Amino acid sequence: MNVQSKVVMALWLAFLLACQPGGDDAAKSTPAEQRPSLPTSNVADASDPEEEEKEYAEDFSDFDQPFPEGEAQFRAVFERLQKNYYRDDINGDALYRAAIRGMLHFAEPGMEKWHALLSPRALEELKADLSGQLVGVGAVIKRETDSGYTRVIRVLEGSPAQRAGVQDGDTIVAVDGKTYQGVPLFDVVMKLRGEAGTKVMLKVLRGDQLHEITVTREQIVYEAVDAMLLDKDVGYLMLGSFSKLTPEALAKAIDRLKQENAKRWVLDLRMSEGGGFEQALAVADMLLPVGAEIIRTRGRGGKVEIHSSTSNPKLEVKHLSVLISPKTASGAEFVAAALQRSGATLVGQKTRGKWSVQMLDELSNGYAIKYTTSLVSTPDGTSPNGTGVFPDVEVALDVDKLHEVREVLDPTRRLSLDGPLRTAIRVLAP
Repeated sequence: MNVQSKVVMALWLAFLLACQPGGDDAAKSTPAEQRPSLPTSNVADASDPEEEEKEYAEDFSDFDQPFPEGEAQFRAVFERLQKNYYRDDINGDALYRAAIRGMLHFAEPGMEKWHALLSPRALEELKADLSGQLVGVGAVIKRETDSGYTRVIRVLEGSPAQRAGVQDGDTIVAVDGKTYQGVPLFDVVMKLRGEAGTKVMLKVLRGDQLHEITVTREQIVYEAVDAMLLDKDVGYLMLGSFSKLTPEALAKAIDRLKQENAKRWVLDLRMSEGGGFEQALAVADMLLPVGAEIIRTRGRGGKVEIHSSTSNPKLEVKHLSVLISPKTASGAEFVAAALQRSGATLVGQKTRGKWSVQMLDELSNGYAIKYTTSLVSTPDGTSPNGTGVFPDVEVALDVDKLHEVREVLDPTRRLSLDGPLRTAIRVLAP
């Protein structure tokens, strides 16, 4: 079956999924056991439901069959669902969104988790994250598993949250009068963000006292790199996502720590889930010897591109250890793997195993699609996609504990709480 036929079949699948309870959101992911049976005619009596389900599944799993006149069938299904489907809310908008999600989801099973249709607001927020600048209150927050509420881990220095009186450790009970308990962290983040100059009212629990605090949102520039001197001569560098600010911030942090007598280095990528592809390459280029191959990418038509370091490194890899975890993904993984090949020691746990590159493609209506444009491999052509990168020295730290540890700014206390960090320093050559 050609690509066009596969896409049209994906559209048809998405239409059917969109008609399930939950509207077009159901098209995001529907396990086989939840799919509806497919009657062959408009009659009450039918053959055995289990046999119908089996045939239905077989039809949908067989993507090698031809699908003639795909565009005409797509239009026919679209029109019939709008005309005959029993739910009035299955309209054109719902079906168009479902169709796009269907193409992204079903075009290549197994890659759908990295693909998405982004609304205008989601696109705006993603761009803000990639730029390293956003409009918000200036607080780092975390959802508490036990209570379901959101806790303020750290209030940024000089932020509107700090000026308004929000403190580290405050529990956010409500935002603008609405209680936020048991909801995804993303929902709370989106509620705290907004337009510069607008106000948001927080109800926070501090000890056994409730406080109402009004914060005016403004432009926030997050630190792309957390850096500090540890153990007299160890430069500690923690990277979050790879934003546009990351390469320059890392270069400045290395220069500053060198002035403070740093001779050995720890690069902490445990909380880094990727970010901008070009920014990850820039970080690798900054740390690797000239000519060292970073990665290979293979795109459409099998075209292979080799990405190598072209700059003089800002530090010696033999004096570097890299902390990794199951959250380490994408660009952070291939940076870690390239450093490992060049002599750095990886400490921690196996990484997530996402070795692919996605494009953010904006549509004319304000939406955008995110989809895979290339696969990434190591210089020998093998890909850790799905398996991850393994550490040289394995040591674990609970993810919840890691969230707390990363917000500790005192070097001595940070070392006392972070076992993997102590190990990363111990394995460094003197």
